Amino acid sequence: MPIMSSTGNPIRPILLAIILLAVWTITVSAAKIVSVSNEIYESEEVSNSLGTEQIERIIIKATGPLSGTVAIHAKKSKHVLSYIQHYKANSLEQAEQFSEYIDVSTSNQDGTVQVKVTTQRNAPWSGTNFSARLELQISVPESIAVEIDSKYLDANMTGPFSTVHVNSEYGKVRVKNVFKELIIKTANSRVTLTDISGSVNVSTSNSPIKAQNIDTHGEIAYFTNEYGLIEISRFTGRLSCETSYSPIDLRGIRLTAGNSRITTTYSAIEAEIIEIDSADLIVSDNFSNVYLTLPETAEAEFDLNVDKGGRIYLHDITVTPVEMEQEHLLARTDNPNSHIRVDISGIGTIEIKGKKFYGTH
Repeated sequence: MPIMSSTGNPIRPILLAIILLAVWTITVSAAKIVSVSNEIYESEEVSNSLGTEQIERIIIKATGPLSGTVAIHAKKSKHVLSYIQHYKANSLEQAEQFSEYIDVSTSNQDGTVQVKVTTQRNAPWSGTNFSARLELQISVPESIAVEIDSKYLDANMTGPFSTVHVNSEYGKVRVKNVFKELIIKTANSRVTLTDISGSVNVSTSNSPIKAQNIDTHGEIAYFTNEYGLIEISRFTGRLSCETSYSPIDLRGIRLTAGNSRITTTYSAIEAEIIEIDSADLIVSDNFSNVYLTLPETAEAEFDLNVDKGGRIYLHDITVTPVEMEQEHLLARTDNPNSHIRVDISGIGTIEIKGKKFYGTH
């Protein structure tokens, strides 16, 4: 008997096949829960294939009061989603009850895989000494786009990925190997980045941002923190670093043409800039010290300013003073093509020194 449409006309088998291939959805079934130790329970691992259809993007959304980790790894084959749930409960029955409040579903439409982790708002462990935690592992094709929108889940991603966008409130974020665009917005959580190229915009608070091997291809990278350390090593491009009441530590920095800015308050700034060419750098601080190390052959104009009681040191770079006062120094090298301005409000020290760097080209 033919399959009929809502209008009474038969649906051709080939059209039905296309419809079925366009969208598929899996709701992951509940797994058996076992006791691990006193008050600690966990589910058996649940695993499902993401299918053989082409995947261009994966979107992960997690709602509700559920902690845990989502780990995404790029692989050439065997694209699978798997997870284990962990519970702290006073009995196996209570752990099984907790599991009923968590739902994991997966769908694929037009090359976009969506993973939804839904936790009911009235989860019985909220506000108690008990808890629920999800450990989610996903393997996906290389070079796809990744998006994560989660309140509590930590995110751990290893590419290569074309783009990564993370929006989180409390989850730690670790990303490696992105070659086009990286955007991370979180709070109260550590951000760790490795091997990133292209556009970069990262913000957090009350926790460190640590990044290494970053190349923006001439674009400006934004690292914004509140009450947290910013630490960057091996960076090429234009740079905007801003935090407060916390230090900034930069090593192996190559500043390309354009504007760069480094700003904090009440904490030291240390920057080792191994190349600077046609760049405009502004550094500002309050009641602390700024230490810059530059190539001894750097060609720049220096505009250095402190308040009463502050000190300015500039050595191992050959310059000609233009203006020299107790709290101000304007000096230039013979052929300046960059501009460096350092301002300290309140008592603080500016120290700039030249150094010979080897193997920088």
